[in-house]
Amino acid sequence: MAYWDFKSLGRGTQDEGEIIYTIDDVGFKGALENEWEDAQLDPIAGAVASAKIIRGFVDGNEALIREGLRMYQDPKNYTPGAFDATFQIKR
Repeated sequence: MAYWDFKSLGRGTQDEGEIIYTIDDVGFKGALENEWEDAQLDPIAGAVASAKIIRGFVDGNEALIREGLRMYQDPKNYTPGAFDATFQIKR
C-alpha cells in the first residue's frame, strides 16, 4: 500500500536548512511556502513550530530554530490522529 508519510520540519529526512540556503544562493526572491502536515502532531502546535524553524533559517537565527525544534519534543503537542481529526469537525 502506497501512502504519503508527511513529517514536520526537522522531523523528516530532508535538510531544510540546505534547501533554504540553496534557494538564497541562486537568488530566488519569490514567496516561500511551508505546507505543514503531520498526523501525530497537534495542528496549531506543529504550524507554530514549523513557522519558527523557517523564520529561523531565513533570518539566520539559530535560537529560533532550536525553539521550534523544542516544541516538537513537548509530549503535550502530540495527539495521534490530531491532524486528520481537524478535518472531521462539522461546523
